[in-house]
Amino acid sequence: MQKKVMILTASTGGGHNKASNAIKKELDILNIENEIVDSLKDIGRMGKLLNIMISGGYEKSAQYIPKVYGTAYNASDGKFIRKTFDWNFIISYMEKNILKKIESDNITHIITTHAFPGIAVSNLKEKEKINIPLYSLITDYTVHVAHVAKDIDKYIVAHEDTGVLLKSFKVEQEKIYPLGIPIDMKDYDISDTRRWKTEKDIDDKFTVLIMGGSFGAGDIISVYKQIENLDEDINIIVICGRNEHLKERLERRIYRRKPKNKTVVVGFTDEIERYYQISDVIITKPGGLTITECIQKELPMIIPFFIPGQEEGNRDFLVNNQMAFYTSRYFSLDMLIKCVIENPEKLEIIKSSMRRNKKIDTAKKIAELFL
Repeated sequence: MQKKVMILTASTGGGHNKASNAIKKELDILNIENEIVDSLKDIGRMGKLLNIMISGGYEKSAQYIPKVYGTAYNASDGKFIRKTFDWNFIISYMEKNILKKIESDNITHIITTHAFPGIAVSNLKEKEKINIPLYSLITDYTVHVAHVAKDIDKYIVAHEDTGVLLKSFKVEQEKIYPLGIPIDMKDYDISDTRRWKTEKDIDDKFTVLIMGGSFGAGDIISVYKQIENLDEDINIIVICGRNEHLKERLERRIYRRKPKNKTVVVGFTDEIERYYQISDVIITKPGGLTITECIQKELPMIIPFFIPGQEEGNRDFLVNNQMAFYTSRYFSLDMLIKCVIENPEKLEIIKSSMRRNKKIDTAKKIAELFL
């Protein structure tokens, strides 16, 4: 029987879709038929409305009321609350419509990149409505109780440490595959990078990249204020993602105040790899895909903010493995930048740890599981 893989995702942040696309690319190379299905907006009559409510709600709460989001995330991370996922309206809606899709498209394998569709397909299998292999990809370096479902056959996790966390939820070792989070990034040679920097009018000074994820979350204005007039002569690049309001505020500030350090403000870009490659350090929130991309590019991270919840766990993973600095009362952002400029060996320690911990060919290895 010919294999057909359904990749189930959800648009709560950009990471789930990025990971899905990386897997799809490798499945295509292996000539395994596959399709990406957004478990909210792509199925059922109410899909688009649910997507606006849930995905839009996540984006706005993470961006504007992160503490409220974090409180809800932590409150839901318990065994009793986990049971409520199995019978809530959203999961029931997903079950009904995903089942129709499985039957109409002759799906033989499923991989989920989001917890909710993972629960839905596990429920379908437990109810004996489907009997196909189910794989779950966790796109963070920590684990929430919602990721754990009875009938998942394989869990693909970011790191061996994530596997240890998963085992604390009574998941058997043989189900855990620490292959990493799949990404698809380009590498550029030195001559091409030099040409690109000239086009963008970026010189060869120490370069600090500031980024807040796909929708520009985090107090980026506050971060920028701390280093715009740093005594050190540096380049500052701020990537605002889809946050046009943030981009406009920064551009106005630069125009009016004429900061000491040269600043380049970028909106949404599909050239993120280039910015990684020309930077010496990145100031960012610790989203799962961002972490993975930085580790892959061996770009040291400074974390001054995070969305409470999974990103707090991601930060702990990074600091515990010597792959990031975390700002504090005594080591403020400007002081950390000065420390790494004056003591570049600190950056080499982080890069060395990244080399030890990075996962190679993750998307390819995940695709090969379906063989």
